[in-house]
Amino acid sequence: MSTQIDLNRLRDTLLANQRDGQSAPRDEHQTILVTKQGELALASDVNPTERRTLARVQQDTFHARLDTEIETVERFMPDSTKRYVTPDDLQGWIYSFSCSYGKPYTMFAAFDGSYYQVYVLAPAVDKTYLDPHVGHIFADGRICFGESFNSGRKTLEDAYAKSVLWATGMSAMILSGNPTFPFSITHAL
Repeated sequence: MSTQIDLNRLRDTLLANQRDGQSAPRDEHQTILVTKQGELALASDVNPTERRTLARVQQDTFHARLDTEIETVERFMPDSTKRYVTPDDLQGWIYSFSCSYGKPYTMFAAFDGSYYQVYVLAPAVDKTYLDPHVGHIFADGRICFGESFNSGRKTLEDAYAKSVLWATGMSAMILSGNPTFPFSITHAL
């Protein structure tokens, strides 16, 4: 193909499509293609026969995870939630709440590159319950949300909500002395 594309025109087309919510426009003047050699082109500049061998660019916005996280924190999480970076550069959110039994909890939710993991910072969990099959918590303090999503959750909102449910279940176990987690069909060993 080797035709020089006007990158300003391409950018303007892409941004206009994003503003209009057109991630896969049908108009050839708005469709962006990519060759096997990595060249960009507008479909209107490419021979119709050749277009069939070119990949279409989805024109939705690049995802800004931090912006989405901030929106989630502001919308759903406790007002005291703070952004935090661990000494190992793991970035996440520290939040505190009282579960339905009035027991206070402090947790750290962080994106592991694929999913959100939640760690219980306080109170310390008694070693009796530090088992993914008993208290649904690993020895490192990370809540085990199940086999899916590497024991994490797909969204920060879901991680937060599920951690509150976990805290209520853990509190029920501790207060009752019953070693069966009340919110799971899997039973203690």
